[in-house]
Amino acid sequence: MKETVYRYKNNPEEMTVMCAELEKWSLEERQAGRQAGLQAGRQEGRQEGENRLTTLLKLLKADDRLQDLELAIDDEKTREKFYQEYRIH
Repeated sequence: MKETVYRYKNNPEEMTVMCAELEKWSLEERQAGRQAGLQAGRQEGRQEGENRLTTLLKLLKADDRLQDLELAIDDEKTREKFYQEYRIH
């Protein structure tokens, strides 16, 4: 350990290279963590959206609102209206 400290203390260029490499590694790790978080968030969002749509379609079917069910499938604005009507968040 003392040898390593001595080597870096007495060689500023090597210290600069080491610091640059450490910064590069740190940045790569942060980026990898961010990407993993984004991917997990997208997956969670897709699952929530799918659950929300499934709930709406089941409720429309249970209420025998088959024409509205088709509208909900085809039209996003109408689907949002039904989400509000059934209080699906």
